[in-house]
Amino acid sequence: MITGINHITLSVCDLEKSFAFYTDILGCKAIAKWQRGAYLLADNIWLCLSLDPQTSTSPLQEYSHIAFSVPEDKFQEYSDRLINLGVKQWKTNTSEGDSMYILDPDNHKLELHVGDLQSRLAATKKAPYEGMEFFDKNCNLTPKYDTYLNANDRMVLFLYLAPLPSTRKSKPKNLIIS
Repeated sequence: MITGINHITLSVCDLEKSFAFYTDILGCKAIAKWQRGAYLLADNIWLCLSLDPQTSTSPLQEYSHIAFSVPEDKFQEYSDRLINLGVKQWKTNTSEGDSMYILDPDNHKLELHVGDLQSRLAATKKAPYEGMEFFDKNCNLTPKYDTYLNANDRMVLFLYLAPLPSTRKSKPKNLIIS
């Protein structure tokens, strides 16, 4: 059984250009870089940029893409900045929540999105997609956390939302961090 997304690897044809895009423009944190690749963090998602001479030079024709979360109060400022920097867009938003659909330097399709699974479910329960069926009637998201030691040996705490198992009978207790 899988427990989540471990990492996302993107093939790139120009490591320096892609590294600058993901760190300077999108704001990912640089973790490590070498001649043929780099490790980055987008919040708590591990991204790998991997130099590959077979990287496609045009976007895929399909809808597949990677969506990154953006805080609602920063979305307009962030999207205006990307437009001013000339970042290419590949789609206009038609879904719940603010979204901006962009291409990275290697034409990987990305989405910057305000919202989460709960907001999407709430919207689709009001206006379901054609033939939509909901399987987990009790799907709620609850805070979970992971910790790790950073380069300065300080503990870092990641809080995130994860689905509650449908067999759970009670709500989790509040997590208090001081």
